[in-house]
Amino acid sequence: MFLKDVVNGLCGPFKLNSAMAGAEVTLSYFNSVLPQLLPNTRLQQATQTPYPFNANLAAFPLTSRASVVLLQAEPAYLQLAAPAPTDVAVATEKWFLVRAGETAYFTDNENKWTLRPGDLLLIHSRSPATLCPRTRLGCTIIALQEHSVGHWKMLLQQARTRYFCADSGWARVLSVYMRELNERFMDRIAAVPSDQGVCLETVLSLAVMMFGQARQLGAGEWASDKRRQARYKLYTDITVWLYLNFGEAGLTGQKVAREFRISVRTLHKLFREFNDSASFATFLNDIRMQNARNMLRDSSLVHMTVGDIGWQCGFSDPAHFGKVFKKCHSITPRQMRDIAHGNGQSRVSC
Repeated sequence: MFLKDVVNGLCGPFKLNSAMAGAEVTLSYFNSVLPQLLPNTRLQQATQTPYPFNANLAAFPLTSRASVVLLQAEPAYLQLAAPAPTDVAVATEKWFLVRAGETAYFTDNENKWTLRPGDLLLIHSRSPATLCPRTRLGCTIIALQEHSVGHWKMLLQQARTRYFCADSGWARVLSVYMRELNERFMDRIAAVPSDQGVCLETVLSLAVMMFGQARQLGAGEWASDKRRQARYKLYTDITVWLYLNFGEAGLTGQKVAREFRISVRTLHKLFREFNDSASFATFLNDIRMQNARNMLRDSSLVHMTVGDIGWQCGFSDPAHFGKVFKKCHSITPRQMRDIAHGNGQSRVSC
């Protein structure tokens, strides 16, 4: 079950069931393993319950920076910033991006929320908190090493212990993506570094968009500016729509403006107001290039030609796709695919 690999650094998939190998795994033993995957965490069995402890834990690496942890337990709740057992070496501090799979109650020193299935949280491993399910604990957790967050650290600090309702905007997109990180999918990419890198990059890019949206909508000066809030919601709806429809060939500002019943002038004005780094055209091109890169690195898409991938990303002309891709990534699409799948002479970080 790769337990030794997990103890030494999570270099392989790991699975633990409360009834594994014909012997019952106790809550105490489960809690001796859990902090190795999720530092400063433990399960606490619900009091006064006649039901036996039952839990399932699976962990999969996403490059050297992060891992996906799938956790189910009943009757028990998850306690964060809990003291780790003295005989267990606790890993470095981490950020936890949590997707609730079941209805649960979240509490910390300042907040108390009811999470519905699909809702998201960002928690630091040293932040005292409790996730208590209504019936059964079920969640997907992206555990990201703190020392690797780089320039996202300030944004993560601002989104810390925040609750993201997954009913609209980028939270909805991220929630759906994280829902698909099941054991079957993770088993497929576990041995393919480029696919793991694609998964992590997608999660982080969606999370950054979600954090940015929440920060803007929560800004104090916007409290009384309902018109600006409405404009920002429209801008967010447009960016999410572009993320879902970037592969449509001939996608122009005029077509997007018609879709949202606004003028082209208003469309460009929204991007000038709420996006300091990218115009409409740049934003659309960035989405296309990111997805093209991910598709070229995905081992399940090796049957597709480079031209097919370009078409899927909105480029009807393969030559134009190659030219734009090389300008963005400094290498051709073919070179990107060869490097990702070990066919090239040079290597890039996943």
